[in-house]
Amino acid sequence: MLKECIIIIRDFNIRGHKVKLIDLIERKFPRFGISNLISHIVIISAAVYIAGMTGYPLDPLLAMNAQAVMAGEVWRLITFIFIIPSSNIVFTALAYMFVYYTGKQLESVWGTCRFTLYYILAMLSTIAASFIAPGLYTGYYIQLSLFIAFAIYYPDYQILYMMIIPIKIKYIMYLDIALLAVTVLQGIAMRNWGLVLAVIASLVAPIVFFGRDGIGRIKAYFRRMSYKRKIK
Repeated sequence: MLKECIIIIRDFNIRGHKVKLIDLIERKFPRFGISNLISHIVIISAAVYIAGMTGYPLDPLLAMNAQAVMAGEVWRLITFIFIIPSSNIVFTALAYMFVYYTGKQLESVWGTCRFTLYYILAMLSTIAASFIAPGLYTGYYIQLSLFIAFAIYYPDYQILYMMIIPIKIKYIMYLDIALLAVTVLQGIAMRNWGLVLAVIASLVAPIVFFGRDGIGRIKAYFRRMSYKRKIK
């Protein structure tokens, strides 16, 4: 069922020709989107985090909660993206910087319209998950999906782990995907369906936007690695 829904979202038939719905929207509404969207998100997220650090926690008021939305707190449909849970201020600052960088790079590659569509799709999938399995949902996994998209585009981009060790971003992506799989298994074991759906929802946007292309790139990488081992 999930596969069929993703295909419907991704592809659209026009006069017998299969067209990506995302491409169609981009052509019909080229000016759609919010320029520098990620900048606004990071700035507001930082303000929310600082408010919490100074004794005014806003997370309970802003997090996505389906029951609260049905009771009239409709702002939660948007404000949950401004919550990126973290207790370490240094790690949080680095996370915000990286979210900003990855978002700006993706917007430069895709353009404002496509990047905004990606973010909206990630939001809608998370909102849908919150109605299926009620609980408190934040923007954590949405930002993680941005990282996955960035890693698919720039697999050989390097970051310095602990400011010393250079690591290619694709290896961190593989590790993150493995950790997400473990998280899903733990959620299933604990019957924490909210956690399971939050992770699955974060992967909808990358799957819709990259689909076979993303899988093809991953397969091509493993073929190259296998070939290199054979010729050594």
